[in-house]
Amino acid sequence: MQIARNVAEGRGATFDGETPTNGFHPVYLTILAFLFRILPHADRVFILHLALSILSLATVGSGAWLYAIVGRAAGRPAAGLALMAWLFNPFVVGITLAGVEAPLAVFAIAATTWLVLETLRRWRERPPRVGETALLGVLLAFCCLCRTDSVFFAGSVGLALLVELHRHRSVRSACAAALVAGGLLTLSPWLVWNLRHFGTIVQDSARILPFRAHSLFLAHAGPEALPGHLIEQVERWSMLLVKTLGLGGGVIPIFLLGLIVGTFIPPLPRRFPIDQQGGLARRFLLILVAPVVLTLGFYALYFWHRQYWYFLGPLFFVTLFLGLAYDRVARLLEVRSRRASAIFLPLIVFTLFPALYLEGGLERYRKGFNPWQAVYVTAAREFETLLPPDAKVGAFNAGIFGYLGNRPVVNLDGVVNGEIEAAMRQKRLLAYLRRKGITHVIDHRGVIESYALWAEPGFLDAFRLVREYPTPPSSGNVVLLALRPER
Repeated sequence: MQIARNVAEGRGATFDGETPTNGFHPVYLTILAFLFRILPHADRVFILHLALSILSLATVGSGAWLYAIVGRAAGRPAAGLALMAWLFNPFVVGITLAGVEAPLAVFAIAATTWLVLETLRRWRERPPRVGETALLGVLLAFCCLCRTDSVFFAGSVGLALLVELHRHRSVRSACAAALVAGGLLTLSPWLVWNLRHFGTIVQDSARILPFRAHSLFLAHAGPEALPGHLIEQVERWSMLLVKTLGLGGGVIPIFLLGLIVGTFIPPLPRRFPIDQQGGLARRFLLILVAPVVLTLGFYALYFWHRQYWYFLGPLFFVTLFLGLAYDRVARLLEVRSRRASAIFLPLIVFTLFPALYLEGGLERYRKGFNPWQAVYVTAAREFETLLPPDAKVGAFNAGIFGYLGNRPVVNLDGVVNGEIEAAMRQKRLLAYLRRKGITHVIDHRGVIESYALWAEPGFLDAFRLVREYPTPPSSGNVVLLALRPER
């Protein structure tokens, strides 16, 4: 939000109004900057509500595409289950209202998936055309512009399309070139802009977050603990994906994942009729296992930084697979009892799922999705009374403080501030604060203390406490600290 506001007001792609950054996703930033541009005098909270409304519409739209996709592959009952499992999942609701770009990316992924299915159906009836393959390349690239980790989806589907095109000898070269060209032309403005301004296409966040996680691990555990840590990471991320199904803990989500795995067992016996269109859709949808595995593998084995919105794309695919699994179970039951398949299975599923979602939703409502962020809002609104007019604030979790506070805020975790990486690598964080003219630092006490690893000796002694805010369980209470004058 803050970067978009600065873009709209002529300060460029910066968080603090001074330091250029590429730590954003261009489609969402463009939408937000447009809102700030056409509503220059609107209240900041009103703009935030508009953004959340757009994200909510994107999530609902993703549900519509999900229903169409599963309906084509497995029929309406399965599509209805998938739609319910998407729209009423407490984690989907919470991630949507987190205000990040993930819902837009999933909407683009869902729409592209549907169009790919429709295109593959046409290719069964006639040869591929250059224009439609170019359009698919554009859409796959657009998904990456919505959120960078969509590259795992775009790469998997793009490769599958190239394999499919290979079967059409008369047009495969031209169509393959059109697919690749459409993607590259769509991505090129963003890539060229990054190369021109930063000398790299890697975003600030993609550099700093792995560096921070790896440094902390090596400092506290050492390289000999790496194999065990990687195994633990895979287990943790897998269980978090199960958790984001929104069906509580215990055996139910594990059982459902077992059913989903069963969906990928070789085809049903011949006595189970699957129409040609549904069979084609199923075979293509199995390709979507790849982006789930690649996305979770990337974050678990390399990135090591965890946010719930990283799971939204994989969760969309798992929800899609859940619909396919429901259809498979229904077909298996139909062999033994049509009544069980037509009455009892829908009755159980469409009663159990809403009950579990209601329970999980009420629990999330009571606890809040990120309850400590309410403290950020309170603290940001007190800047005017607690800080002098010329104060400049640094924060590691800087988004809310920068957007709602009325003092300049510098991002210190490096996600939207490429300068901080060099200071951290040189263990000169305190010198960086003084060079930037930062007078105060605000964040969780535990977060501030952890950054002593990348600072000079005596880093924590350089501050005095201004105010401490009681904070829900997290990395300690939020504290507002003043930087002591240099001696």
